[in-house]
Amino acid sequence: MKIIKITTLIAAVLGLCSCEQLATIDIPNLSSSIVIESQITTKLEPWKVKISSTQSFNEHHEAETISSANVVIHNNLGDSVTLFYHESGYYMSETNRAAIPGSIYTLDVTYNGQVYSATELCRHQIPIDTLAYYQIESDNPFRKAGYYVFEIASESENTNDFYMWKVYRNDTFLDEFAYLTDDDVIMDQGFLNTWMKGEDIIEQMQMGRIPNAFPNTFQKGDHVRIEQFCINKSYYQFINEFTAQMNRGGTPFDAPAANPQTNLSGGALGYFSVVNVVTAETHIN
Repeated sequence: MKIIKITTLIAAVLGLCSCEQLATIDIPNLSSSIVIESQITTKLEPWKVKISSTQSFNEHHEAETISSANVVIHNNLGDSVTLFYHESGYYMSETNRAAIPGSIYTLDVTYNGQVYSATELCRHQIPIDTLAYYQIESDNPFRKAGYYVFEIASESENTNDFYMWKVYRNDTFLDEFAYLTDDDVIMDQGFLNTWMKGEDIIEQMQMGRIPNAFPNTFQKGDHVRIEQFCINKSYYQFINEFTAQMNRGGTPFDAPAANPQTNLSGGALGYFSVVNVVTAETHIN
């Protein structure tokens, strides 16, 4: 009986063993798509558009830049700007331009007889009221020791607004937290801190009402600049979808692999965004 049991056990173990066999999977080479990337702002600067094409799964070189397209940006006020290809890899306006809040802008790209278009509104926004900071003297489960910058801002009434922030330390853009985005659905919990009053910040913090600060840590002597972008809802969704794809870790909880939604017509990938930018600065003393 013992021999039978041992033989049965060995057979069971051997049954779990198997030989590895390499399988070759044919991945189809799909036709390339055009990718258009552009953002124009209310800052006075050259308007830029980058145009490239996608590559197949098996190609690992940089995306091919398209330099022979016709690129025009125009608005509902009758202004029209033609952008020309530059050796930097961008199509650029010949002069500095600034988007006008309340105006509607359309990007038209013509390439190989196909027209790709996108239209966005340049939204209004209120300047940042206050930029301040507080210090955490020692590490805790939520924050490292250091200085944390926060803003106090007002919101336009009866609008559903969406925001993105860029944070700079000593003129260096901090990208450690990727995109910082928020909406005004729950204003008391967002980066805007609309509930705070600028004249009694210390008193409110002593009462335990701590503002929602940006996640970056600063030290004494740092110069901090915050750029606040008022963006359209569709661009807000594009950023969040793009971030989800970039953060894929191969787990069952990842978002399904997919291209982020686009506002471009004609089957193009990418996005054309028009944003209103306000800036505030402070020095950590």
